[in-house]
Amino acid sequence: MSHVTLAVWNGYLHRISSGKIEETAILNTNFNLHLSCLSFLVFGGEANIVETSDVLAHYLGKYGAPPHVISTALYDVLNMQQFCSLGRCVPKIEMRVTIPKAGDEKAYASANELDLLEVCEPIVFKGYVNNR
Repeated sequence: MSHVTLAVWNGYLHRISSGKIEETAILNTNFNLHLSCLSFLVFGGEANIVETSDVLAHYLGKYGAPPHVISTALYDVLNMQQFCSLGRCVPKIEMRVTIPKAGDEKAYASANELDLLEVCEPIVFKGYVNNR
C-alpha cells in the first residue's frame, strides 16, 4: 500500500469553502486516492475555520477517509463555533494562551478565554517564540 501525504494550506481551503475557486487540483475527482487508513490530520498553528474543516472532512470522505479524521470539526459544527477547538497537542509540542499586559508582562488565559496562542516544540523552537 502506498502512503499519501496531503499538505493543506488553510487559506486555500477557505477560499474553496467560500466558493471563490471553482475547479482546482484539490477538487479534481479523478484522483486515485484511498484514504480509508487515514488516522488523523495535524494542522499547523494557524486558526482553522470550522466551515473549512467541515468541507475538508466531507471532501476527504469521497476518497474513503473515515468521518472521525477531523473530529474537532464535528464538535465545533454542532456547537456553532467559528474556529476549531485546539484539541490535544501532538507529543512533545506544548501550547498556551496568553494575554498581553502592560510592558512585557503577560498572564495565562483561563479555559475558553481567547487571546494569543503560543506554541513550543523541540524540533523548530527551543522555547516559546518571543518568550520574555
